[in-house]
Amino acid sequence: ELYNKYQKLTDILSDQDSLSNQDLIQKVNEEGLVPLNNFGYNMYMSPILSLTTPGFGIGAFAQAHIDGGLYDKNAPYFEARANADVAPMIGFSRDISFQGQPIAIGFSGYYVERFRLYNPQDGSDTISPLLTDLVGNNSEEDSESSYELPGYVNSKGYGINLGALTPVQTPIGNGHLGVAFNNVFAPIEETITSSNSLADTETNSTSIPMTATIGLGLDTSLPKFIPFFSDLIGNFTAAIDYKFISIDNSLFKRLYMGIEKRVLWERVILRGGLNQGFFTGGIGLDLWLLRLDYASFTEELGTEIGVKPITYHVVQASILL
Repeated sequence: ELYNKYQKLTDILSDQDSLSNQDLIQKVNEEGLVPLNNFGYNMYMSPILSLTTPGFGIGAFAQAHIDGGLYDKNAPYFEARANADVAPMIGFSRDISFQGQPIAIGFSGYYVERFRLYNPQDGSDTISPLLTDLVGNNSEEDSESSYELPGYVNSKGYGINLGALTPVQTPIGNGHLGVAFNNVFAPIEETITSSNSLADTETNSTSIPMTATIGLGLDTSLPKFIPFFSDLIGNFTAAIDYKFISIDNSLFKRLYMGIEKRVLWERVILRGGLNQGFFTGGIGLDLWLLRLDYASFTEELGTEIGVKPITYHVVQASILL
């Protein structure tokens, strides 16, 4: 359905020279193309290459992301974001003991380079032109459109991550308690290139906001006073993470929870959870050297839950050597 809507929109825009702005809006609404809900694509290569030994590791990852939509029947406008990252990393870890409690501590450093869209009107990575602006930019009839095409930003920088992990025993199960500080020191230099001229650039210095997360993972089971389900489900793994330092104000956007249960001789892995206030689900297949995983989850692109959610479907294949 989503593909068919975009195909219809493409057909309408291909006839834009024969349509006035009012006719264009009427045609788009007649076809039921507004709203065209969020679409999104993510591509990950993580890692591109890695080498790990006890206490040391190097590697690199890359990702690309695009999302957008078409909104407002009265004045249709597009909204889109796009970015791509590549980052090599190096990390070290060490086991220590504090008052008899074993603790694994880790440190990693990275270099990151990102390309993203640039909105010249407000400096953000979100572009939101009116549909008629896009048509006006390409037709003689509306050549006076004031819409300025987006540019792009090339960001380069480096950063430091710190973390610690320790085993814990609780009344409901045993597992690990961890804390992580990301982007502790992460200066970034941005080069903004205007769409009007490749020579029209501007350089700014900024930093990646630091985040800090505390998490708990346990091997546990349902209480024995729930006899049927306790025996049926058996043992499973449960985890919860909370970002106690974050640019997000919403409690739900800081909270992550999940459970994982292995079935069928522990070769099939069932997963479910909560991500930024939205339910998630997935399944994995562990075939010794081959690992296949599928997951569906929703992320909130707005400042509050329900403002601008987008759902992703992720398929991953891994070969373990």
